[in-house]
Amino acid sequence: MVNSRVERIEQRSDADGVNLALSVLLTGFEKGDPVEITGHATQGQQMVTIYDQRTVDFVSYDGVANLTVNIRAQEQFKPDEYITVVLSAAKVWMTVLEKDDADPKPDITAWKAEYYSGQPGQGGQDPNWADS
Repeated sequence: MVNSRVERIEQRSDADGVNLALSVLLTGFEKGDPVEITGHATQGQQMVTIYDQRTVDFVSYDGVANLTVNIRAQEQFKPDEYITVVLSAAKVWMTVLEKDDADPKPDITAWKAEYYSGQPGQGGQDPNWADS
């Protein structure tokens, strides 16, 4: 099972706006797993979109990975008010599609999987597939 939560947010302002650094704790991931983190943080009427794609570079002995996700905000969050965060962390895999001419239909173009990294379903192809 994959679980995630935001442990801490640090806020810094600079000339270009507001930087938020979210400390995201993940369980259910292994070192080297690609992860897509999506969601939003709200405080009152202010909402900030969260999106990042990363690779898990370290998992602690208790199975928890800690990633820092950096995002930009238009305004600062107020220090004395609660922030609500809705977050999703998903394991991701790459699929490369090629044009599918096997079942031609008028006015329809289709693509089929040429390569996938092995999840879900059967194992993927050779990692050097593009070099052949």
